[in-house]
Amino acid sequence: MTLTISTVHDPPHARVAVSGDLDLATAPEVCDVLSQVLTLGASLVELDLAKVTFIDAHALGVLCTFRGRLSRAGGQLEIAAWSPEVGRTCAAAGLTEAFGLAA
Repeated sequence: MTLTISTVHDPPHARVAVSGDLDLATAPEVCDVLSQVLTLGASLVELDLAKVTFIDAHALGVLCTFRGRLSRAGGQLEIAAWSPEVGRTCAAAGLTEAFGLAA
């Protein structure tokens, strides 16, 4: 499946919506987009993963790294929506609470 990323940037907020497979092959593209919103001054990044059909450990690593970068810059990452696949993978990796998916 093709990866689609859309962004809405309204400093200091940014919303990034991802759909499709988020894996080793596509995670660098997501990383680039997240880095761009950080460079543009976003301090609150909302990530919409509701239409992600697959996510692997590499992609989770990219999200964890970005969360750390944003936090060190005084910002916050919120996963605003997630698919069941994202929820299951985060639970298996022990990241449910870290990403706020417990609610």
